[in-house]
Amino acid sequence: MSDLKLIVLMVVALGTLVIAIVVSNWGDEQPQGARGPSNLIQGLDPSLIATIKVTEGESTVTLKRDSDTFVVTDKSSYPATMKEINRLINNCLDIKTDNLVTSRSANHDELEVSDEKATKRIEITKADGGILASVIVGKTVTEPRGTYIRQAGSDDVYASTNVPYMRADAMSYINKELCDAEREKIVRVSIRNGNDKYVLSKQEGKVVLETVPEGKQLKESEAKQAFEALAGLNCSDVHKSIEGLEFNQTFLCSMEDSTIYTVELAKKDDKTYAALSCVFTDQSDVQINPQGKDSEEELKAKEAKLLGKAAGEKFNVRHKGWTYEIASWQADRLTKSLDDLLEDLPEPEPEEVETDEDAATEQPAADEAVPLGPVLEPQPAPALPAIEEVIPAEEAPAEAK
Repeated sequence: MSDLKLIVLMVVALGTLVIAIVVSNWGDEQPQGARGPSNLIQGLDPSLIATIKVTEGESTVTLKRDSDTFVVTDKSSYPATMKEINRLINNCLDIKTDNLVTSRSANHDELEVSDEKATKRIEITKADGGILASVIVGKTVTEPRGTYIRQAGSDDVYASTNVPYMRADAMSYINKELCDAEREKIVRVSIRNGNDKYVLSKQEGKVVLETVPEGKQLKESEAKQAFEALAGLNCSDVHKSIEGLEFNQTFLCSMEDSTIYTVELAKKDDKTYAALSCVFTDQSDVQINPQGKDSEEELKAKEAKLLGKAAGEKFNVRHKGWTYEIASWQADRLTKSLDDLLEDLPEPEPEEVETDEDAATEQPAADEAVPLGPVLEPQPAPALPAIEEVIPAEEAPAEAK
């Protein structure tokens, strides 16, 4: 090979290397969005989460791990519902970075992703206070469609089309349903409201008042509302303690499985508060036949009893020491007065009595034809028997002979 050809090959190789370096550097400077969407939060281990803090404007809620669950610190550490906690964590992990918008911190205020102007923020920390993830949510635009987001500590701002709605009010992470008593399994309700004390029970599928005053009858719709008042009872707020409450109204609800729920009620400042508890009255032991001779029906009954006792204990653990604020319409159903359930019997309709005047009005007018009934055809007179048939010959008088 000649020196000239060697020099040419060296120049070509050097040029190829320069082009490769330029292309490689250019690719590193491309916006991340050009390589396709990716997760904003990566490598987060949910088991390391100790605290989750969600902030929106002036509202903030803090969720703190307590053993295998979380509590809402803003509500005196009331237990949070794990369904909502898991939803919040999964929604954060699913946030995608569709397009890189800017990497300059000077643009953060305009996009509302600065610490001062953030629309919303969620911070996830470890037990030692170290930050696992901190997402700042900015304003939402329609063209191009998306919401601006960035991780705290990074200047990179992305547009994302799947930023979830993250609620910053404490009650969103609390199970508001206080009791899940099934309507079909309620057998008896006892209500004490001041001087009113009455019992409603179910007989042949119908709600009845055990003692109905004379001259009164039960309003079926009102009675049904009171009888089923515990089913679906929920709260609007929860408190550890409230001074000055006087629980002077009681609602007792008996179930088929011998569980009795008690709701004590108090009113203060036009609000109604409730305290809940229950007792499983069947305290007999459950004995499983070691020979395996229990019938399927017996096993189901014993299982139902064990489940009922366990549910009652769980119910008391959850509600002990807590006071709940309930809506006024639900309080009205739990505390109906006896007058609300009763109405006067309807007056009997008077019997119609015919008067002389009524009889007179029923007489036909003088010129009105009066029907005489069916016309009978004249019948011939019956024939008389012959004399001979009446007087035998041998008995005839002597003169005739």
